Amino acid sequence: RVQVRLYDETGNHSSARRDYRAHGLKNAGNEDEQYADILRAHLLKSDKPLIVDNARKYSHSAEVLARDIGSFAKRSGVQSQIAYPLTVNEEFRGIISIHQTDRVRRWTEDEVLLVESVAAQLATGIAQAELFEMVAQAKKQWESTFDAMSDGIFIFDREGCLVRVNRAGAAMELAPPESLLGRKCCDILRTEDGTSCIVEQALRQSESINVEIVPVHLDRPVLVTVESVLDERSQTVGAVCTARDLSELRKVEAVARERQSLLKNIMESAREAIYALDSEGRYKWCNHAMLEMTGYKLDEIIGHSFLERTHEEDRQMRQERFVQALKGEAQSFESRYVARDGSIRFAAVNNAPIIVDGETTGVLGIAHDITEQKQERDRAARADKLRALGQLASGVAHDFNNSLAAILGRAQLILRRVKDEELIRSLGIIVTAAEDAASTVRRIQTFARKSVATELELLDVGNLLRDAIEITRTRWQNEALAAGLNIDVVLNAEHQSFTAGNASELREVFVNLIVNAVDAMPHGGSLKICCKRKGDRIKLRFADTGTGMKEEVRERIFEPFYTTKGVHGTGLGLAVSYGIIERHLGMISVESQPGKGTTFHIDLPFAENQEESKQKAGKISSTKSLSILVIDDEKSVRETLAEMLADLDHKVQTVDGGRAALKKLAAEDFDVVFTDLAMPEMDGWETARAIRQQKANLPVVLVTGYGATARPPSGEQDLVAAVIGKPFDFDQVASTLAMVRKPSKTSIEDPVLVR
Repeated sequence: RVQVRLYDETGNHSSARRDYRAHGLKNAGNEDEQYADILRAHLLKSDKPLIVDNARKYSHSAEVLARDIGSFAKRSGVQSQIAYPLTVNEEFRGIISIHQTDRVRRWTEDEVLLVESVAAQLATGIAQAELFEMVAQAKKQWESTFDAMSDGIFIFDREGCLVRVNRAGAAMELAPPESLLGRKCCDILRTEDGTSCIVEQALRQSESINVEIVPVHLDRPVLVTVESVLDERSQTVGAVCTARDLSELRKVEAVARERQSLLKNIMESAREAIYALDSEGRYKWCNHAMLEMTGYKLDEIIGHSFLERTHEEDRQMRQERFVQALKGEAQSFESRYVARDGSIRFAAVNNAPIIVDGETTGVLGIAHDITEQKQERDRAARADKLRALGQLASGVAHDFNNSLAAILGRAQLILRRVKDEELIRSLGIIVTAAEDAASTVRRIQTFARKSVATELELLDVGNLLRDAIEITRTRWQNEALAAGLNIDVVLNAEHQSFTAGNASELREVFVNLIVNAVDAMPHGGSLKICCKRKGDRIKLRFADTGTGMKEEVRERIFEPFYTTKGVHGTGLGLAVSYGIIERHLGMISVESQPGKGTTFHIDLPFAENQEESKQKAGKISSTKSLSILVIDDEKSVRETLAEMLADLDHKVQTVDGGRAALKKLAAEDFDVVFTDLAMPEMDGWETARAIRQQKANLPVVLVTGYGATARPPSGEQDLVAAVIGKPFDFDQVASTLAMVRKPSKTSIEDPVLVR
């Protein structure tokens, strides 16, 4: 009996079996299968033929194998056998077995060689059969793939005749594939414009050609690629033409262009600056708002690092934020940037990673300029500080003025009565010191003032600037030349630059700015002052070429008592200036960089020039002796004012409060009443109101330590005839009496303010 059993590539599973048995020999059945597994295991391990002459008496180094062979011989009747492995490409692929059942047989060498030869031929046949099957399968797969491709494929021979076409290609010609075979290349994918045949060109020049055409049979674009086919001698033997329908691609491209255009329009129309950075921090794209915000041109931004436009003190922070965004963390922060004109501006920035196919390729940024908002917040915060300080200053100034009123009044009273020169000189020093202290208190009181609307007059700002320049000429010209310095002050002011304001206060602001500019130019320089009207505003600019200031100094420059001049500065100059400009419904700001000078900007409301009202004429004349009532809860002030009035030849009586005054007025007649404002039971306004109810034509003068700018309650402008601030002197008291007792004055529209 001869048996051939084949296995798969692993050698573990039987894929085919064939038996050749002598007549009358029965199949061993399951015993054959079990024994076949034993032989397979042995031959896989040894890779050598198994030759058994006498199966029942077979001995082997592997006792288990010998026992299995003997056991199989008893069950199947096999006397002798040969089992030869079939090897294909050095891999075990099967067994050829020869069984002798009628007798014990000693196998000769020729018989073994014959079996070996048969095994080799079987192995060759197996290899060729598998190769044929592989080729057939590959051909089938190739043909299936060839026909399944969505691109049309045309294969031409060297003569340009079509030898193969897939279904997609035939569909482009609107014909079955078989009907196209043998046609010339010029008849395939023809166009109406009659362009030359690209297949012939590829065959002739042995080159690759790509072209987009619209074939006659198709009303849509097709991308045609022709590749020449070369043999081993690099000779052209044919060409492969691939045709791809571009209609869907064109639709997708149109949709993509539409979406891209929409997105671009949205981003370009956005008010915020939008930009994209690559992974190195260089600008790849930005919208128009970015160019408007920074002032740069497009080629000055694209390809440049974002750090180039970042303020040097913010660069480390910006770099850290950029790295965090690349790691996938969205960032929101405020940062300073340098605009094209060199100015330092502020922006609120939002950064987010740009992720493409799961990989971060850059950072998308959205920035909004908040310079004006930040300046407004700073102004509001500064105004809050000034208001808080003003409230404190108002109370302190009131108490100081009460004390100064007594000191100055008493000193002037004594001066009028003594003749001793040394005593007069000493009293003069006291008066001067008291007046200087009163001036300082008035500067502190500036913080508490909310409005000066009733004190405003029509002013030519240009004239005020000229006055300020002349006032400071000794500083910027005479003293500078004496020190060997050259400081130029240049004024460029438009005519008719009118505003409603207080001349002395605005002049004080301008003088202060000029003096500060001179102090900031220790080696000389120039100060340019400009004044121009813009719409309903007047714009002023004070630009010096001095040392400039750091950002932390600039941010605090308007804070009260903050100074960079050490013991030589009070820290009140710019704070007072800020308060004055604010009360004039204006704004003041500053720009500065170390080594690049400082520029102050002032914005004031423009006022139309109207015919000035006629000035009230008449000199203050001496008044006849009057009967005067003085009301003040401070004994020292009350007695001092009473004695000053008495020294002016008036009859004076005093009381310490409003209620006592009303009783006194009910019993006696008076020509004028002087009343303090801040009193415990009834303040000055309540007292004046009660007096007017009793005696409507009796003039009331309000005396207050809060300053001469104290205003009456709303709707009661005629409540008092005049307001006089503490401390006061003889001239102020005498002029006040003269004004309130003018015979022609029949009505009081506004109280007279006496400083």
